[in-house]
Amino acid sequence: MAGHLLHGIDPLLTESFLLKQRDVLEAVVWISEGKLLADVTVPIGSNCTSGILRLACAEELGLHQTPVQIRFKIAQRYAA
Repeated sequence: MAGHLLHGIDPLLTESFLLKQRDVLEAVVWISEGKLLADVTVPIGSNCTSGILRLACAEELGLHQTPVQIRFKIAQRYAA
C-alpha cells in the first residue's frame, strides 16, 4: 500500500469518507490492478447507490480517491 500513497492514493482515506456517508454501515476500500475498489454494507431499504457514493467521493476527495467500482452488501436483520 505504501507505493500507492506515494502516487497520492490512500484507500484508508476513501474508506473513512465512505463510513461517514448516510446509510453506510461498513466500508472496505482496496487497490487491485491499479484500480481503487470498494465494498459497502447498507441497511435494507437504503436508497444509497454507487453513483451517489462515487459522486460524493469525487466532489470531496477528487477523482484519484474515487473507487471505480463500489459493490453493495445489504445488512440482514436477524431476530434475537
